[in-house]
Amino acid sequence: AIYKEFNDYISEAINDVEEFSTIIADADYFKRVNDTYGHLAGDYILRYIADTLIGNTRHSDERPKDLIGRIGGEEFLIVLKNIPATVTLDRMNQIREHIASSSIVFEGKPISITCSFGVIHVSRKQIKAIPCDKEKIDLFRSQIQHSADMALYQAKEAGRNQVKIKKFTM
Repeated sequence: AIYKEFNDYISEAINDVEEFSTIIADADYFKRVNDTYGHLAGDYILRYIADTLIGNTRHSDERPKDLIGRIGGEEFLIVLKNIPATVTLDRMNQIREHIASSSIVFEGKPISITCSFGVIHVSRKQIKAIPCDKEKIDLFRSQIQHSADMALYQAKEAGRNQVKIKKFTM
């Protein structure tokens, strides 16, 4: 469902010439949580991360909502609409710090978790170059997501618990 919503939003962004950021968030060493505390604890952690993402992005009735969806075991796709790259970077670092400093307790046991974030920003200039064609939009979304995934890998390779932002190249 998140991919359909993202494709729909890309069409809107093309029509409105609106910049946006795409982020892939991944829980660091998540397998260790499942192995140490069990899968119920892992599910609890995933809900905590999802709630943190939703609580720290724009989800009011007064404006179009940012997009958040789980795309893999412990990965989330986030689309921040109509936002400059610098604001995205600040927002993701705030969320990262919030998760890392949280005292999460499951069945009386404290669990620490961190997340890494890969960010791709699509500028107004870049969005103008995208044809408003369903197939091309789906391809564009895949390219953006792949680029965000590569930025996430850079964050992981650099030590985890960080945000890496890359410029999108078409």
